[in-house]
This record gives sequence, structure tokens and C-alpha cells, in this order.
Amino acid sequence: MKNEKKGIGIFIAAILAISAFAAMSPMASAATQEEIKNAIDRGIEWLVAQQNDDGSWGVVDTVGKTGLAVKKLEHHAVDCKYGYCLDSPFNPAYPYAENVSRGLDYLFAI
Repeated sequence: MKNEKKGIGIFIAAILAISAFAAMSPMASAATQEEIKNAIDRGIEWLVAQQNDDGSWGVVDTVGKTGLAVKKLEHHAVDCKYGYCLDSPFNPAYPYAENVSRGLDYLFAI
């Protein structure tokens, strides 16, 4: 009986400690649409900066990496929620149209 009461006491103390820590933790909030768009834009800028002079991406497995990079840039051009909402990634209004073209030229040349 004594061990049972001691076990219940430890259990209650643990629950109270966990509750106290849970109440003290800051509440997480979801990112705003503007924060998401800014993060995507920074990611696209980084991706473009990684493109090699020959139009490829990476130093090994360049075909796969280039294909994925080009696909992301193409999607960014036509994406109406977070991208440019253009009719084509080759649209002159798309600032990364040249990167898309260079990437495709690399892929078609190999």
C-alpha cells in the first residue's frame, strides 16, 4: 500500500511537471503567405546562383540535378500562387527564362 501511494505521488508529480512545461512553451504559428512567398523567392535565387556555366547544376549526377532544377524554375514561372503566373517559362517577363533555356540546352546536348 505504501509503495502504491508513492507510485501515485510520483505519477502526479510527473504530470504536473509536464503540464507546467507545456504551459510555458511558446505557441507556434504558421507562416504567412507573404513569408512563404519570400522563402520560395530566396530559394529560387539560390538555385539560379548554383547553375554552372554550361547550363547544368551540380558536379556529379548533373543530368538529374539539372532536370529537377529546370522543372522547378519552369513551375515557378507558371505558378499563380507563389510564382509569376506567366503563360510560359520562356516568357521574357520571367527573370529566369535564360536559366531555363540554358538548362534545357545542356540536357538536349548530352
